[in-house]
Amino acid sequence: MLTLVSYNISKKKDTNNLIKKLYHFGFHKIQESLFASNLNSNKRMELLNDLEIFLSSDRDSIIVFPICGNCKDSISIFSGAEIILPSDKKFEFV
Repeated sequence: MLTLVSYNISKKKDTNNLIKKLYHFGFHKIQESLFASNLNSNKRMELLNDLEIFLSSDRDSIIVFPICGNCKDSISIFSGAEIILPSDKKFEFV
């Protein structure tokens, strides 16, 4: 299932460690603090269990959005650059 992760983390070290974790799970950077990957439910639960350690302030947040196939096909992306979501579905907007 397509999974998006968005974050706002105050400490640069925690941000860098989270990014490494997301890359480990096969995520691709979509925007500055938005990553996307295809994860099965077991991998998503494994990721969810690891996320709390990256929060060091009550202002920090990490949001995980699992997106079903029907909803994924309804995603609209407006960008001057080509964006490739995991699953090789291309969105090109110029």
